[in-house]
Amino acid sequence: MINKYFGKLKKLQPRGMQSTIMIVFSVISISITLILGIVMYIRFSAVNRQETIQTAQTLMEQTGETLEDYLVSMRQISDTVYYNVIKDGAFPDQDQNIQKGMNLLYEANRDNLRTISIYNSYGSLMAAEPVASQKEDPDVTSQDWYKQAVEEMENMHFSTPHIQNLFDDGSMRYYWVISLSRAVDLTDNGDSQMGVLLVDMDYSSISRMLQQINASDNGQYYYLCDSSGEIIYHPRQIQISEGIANENNDTESGYKDGVYDEMFEGEHRKVIVNTISYTGWKLVGVIPYSTFTSGMLNMRYFVGMLMLLTAMMLVVINRVVSVGISRPILRLNDSVREYEAGEKPEIYIGGSL
Repeated sequence: MINKYFGKLKKLQPRGMQSTIMIVFSVISISITLILGIVMYIRFSAVNRQETIQTAQTLMEQTGETLEDYLVSMRQISDTVYYNVIKDGAFPDQDQNIQKGMNLLYEANRDNLRTISIYNSYGSLMAAEPVASQKEDPDVTSQDWYKQAVEEMENMHFSTPHIQNLFDDGSMRYYWVISLSRAVDLTDNGDSQMGVLLVDMDYSSISRMLQQINASDNGQYYYLCDSSGEIIYHPRQIQISEGIANENNDTESGYKDGVYDEMFEGEHRKVIVNTISYTGWKLVGVIPYSTFTSGMLNMRYFVGMLMLLTAMMLVVINRVVSVGISRPILRLNDSVREYEAGEKPEIYIGGSL
């Protein structure tokens, strides 16, 4: 049994100097090629990952700036209504002037607005644009946008998306809006009292901005939430509301601006957070690690083909080198054997330096 084993080993052993040199050179060359290929792939993978993150950050910054410009314009509309219309008028003597000023602002921004309305401290409607009949008993004072304006009178307040339920325009349609509310000083019958100015923004304007950056199908996506984690926009919003999908918005809303590694529901992913100024909203980008690996598929093929071609070239080169090294030694060996056999051959002297 042992002799049989050693017999097999002898068969595996190289039988000549040339084959020995070639095998050694080939093993060393292929090992170096394999190591270089792995290092190259790891390096390319890291560069690709960094470029993907930087591209997402740039896209989020551009979207954030566009969103901030939009929200600034909404705040400017609220300021204009308050300081140029409400403060310069009084109810009910100057109702027409107030209505005219609100109408001019609404017509100039109708693509982004749904309604502009003014309520007194009792929740009664004082003026609205466009003119529409108020629904019966909308219970304004119990709504979040009204309570926030009254409780924190020094700030403007942005709500999360909701269906507007204040007015009936006769079309039997329901509109998704984001409410911008603030406390204002009204003059009613010569008396000064507190009121609330409401600017309802069309939610579709914000939705379109975020739909544009969620056009890719590589697994990464972007969503918008407020500082408490309430989702304002999400590409899977319907699935989340139905309980089919989940999002880590409660945790991610507490992150500061930056890039984070996260494990959520067994999935390793990168999370990028960008805060929208004034509102405290968080624009969040999610890049699953599967996005990085799928993006490197072509690079894998490239590195694999490069390693294969390099290995083939090295085999040919090693063959030439082994022949060049071993041939002079073998010829010298043959000369020595002939001399030992009693012959008088010409001793070979040659080979490359």
